[in-house]
Amino acid sequence: WWWVLRAVCPSVGRMLAGKERWSLVCRMIRRTLCEGIAAPVADMGEDMVISVQTLMKARRIGHVDQPLYHYCLREDSSTRQEGGEERVARRDSLMKNVRLMVRLLEDSYGYTGDEPELVRFKYKCREVLTPLVHIPDYFRRWKETFPEVDRKVLSSRAFSLEEKCWFALIHLRLYHPVKRVTGWFRNHRRSDS
Repeated sequence: WWWVLRAVCPSVGRMLAGKERWSLVCRMIRRTLCEGIAAPVADMGEDMVISVQTLMKARRIGHVDQPLYHYCLREDSSTRQEGGEERVARRDSLMKNVRLMVRLLEDSYGYTGDEPELVRFKYKCREVLTPLVHIPDYFRRWKETFPEVDRKVLSSRAFSLEEKCWFALIHLRLYHPVKRVTGWFRNHRRSDS
């Protein structure tokens, strides 16, 4: 049934695969499309819950290739907090809305769990904790985030070779040292320019 979703609304497939933004600030949505949709259950990924459902209900989607909105990022925004517990709270909040979306897709389109876009979609929840995986407690929490994706990432076409290498390095507990070395080379190369 996954091909039905791709055919009915290719934007949803691109959104789940990370190729299209789910942010509501880049959408104008007819009010009637918001009637009867499931409300987000947490404060991270709430745009995704609304965007996916309204796109699936829309009969037509248009595109305006012009900036019409100025988005301001606040330094004190919850998405900009870098501490470990703030990241865990963001991951937990995002997981709640991802679970809601997976349930909605199961009910509407017979999602089975093997679809590459949804494997990637679940894996996005882990990315919040990736900078902290060198700390044992955060590595454990990273692994506990949708653990069913572990056996699918390396074989999924939704992930690039680079992403698969970083995934393997995290599991081998080599992510942090390799990231530091590649960052040093990148910074060294910039300073030579």
